Amino acid sequence: MKQQKGVTLVELMITVSIVAIILAFVGPSIQGILIKNRIVAEINETSSLIQYERHHAIDEQAQVVVCPSKDYSVCSSDWNDPKLCLLTMTIMPFEVSQKNC
Repeated sequence: MKQQKGVTLVELMITVSIVAIILAFVGPSIQGILIKNRIVAEINETSSLIQYERHHAIDEQAQVVVCPSKDYSVCSSDWNDPKLCLLTMTIMPFEVSQKNC
């Protein structure tokens, strides 16, 4: 008689219940890690944008304004909105022009 290989239904149910218990304890901590990663990603994105605009301002010898904007035309105060970059160049004294970067 050949010996059969495999798992029984009881062994499978025990394994599934152990995995479910482990996931019940690990699940909330994974959610915290994901939230922290999103925050770090937003900080890194904003930091790289500011660094890029700083280098752009040095190259153009102009002032750069970085601000949040809902419609890409007017600055707002909610930093969760997309960011708007304005490059301000002085052509003559008291005369200023702006262009989007």
